[in-house]
Amino acid sequence: MAPLISQVFNLDEESRQVNNIYGEINLGVADTPFGWWNVSPGVSVLMVHRKQNKDCKLFLEYGYGLALPTIITGKVGFGVYGKSNTNLSAGVRVFPSHGYLRLGIPLKTKQGMAELGFSIEKSGREINPTFRALSFGSDRMLTVGLCMDIL
Repeated sequence: MAPLISQVFNLDEESRQVNNIYGEINLGVADTPFGWWNVSPGVSVLMVHRKQNKDCKLFLEYGYGLALPTIITGKVGFGVYGKSNTNLSAGVRVFPSHGYLRLGIPLKTKQGMAELGFSIEKSGREINPTFRALSFGSDRMLTVGLCMDIL
């Protein structure tokens, strides 16, 4: 799979790559069997790497960081830029394990470029008991986040 990803995104040609590193802060709610009214709040802080070919609207992103209540979190996904640099990505949050669909809306701030992100996520907890454990008991999550360039 890694060679396929390298070919699609031309990751072997460093001179044609655009690499960005973002700080991302997310607030969200999860549909869980515990918490208030079966809804639990959460927060995460991630470092997200986004790689793309200069001539391509497709990108690969992966991130890792700290979260509450799960302590750690991480994600990997693929996306595409649309008009005005709005983007749509889909991928897997590694822990708590969920598939996600994310919309990123660019913002221009005094500090530079930023991105407002909205995601909807779904776990496989109903499929398998292992998925239930890996999803930290949640079935669905909704998040809103802010990404800002750090490098």
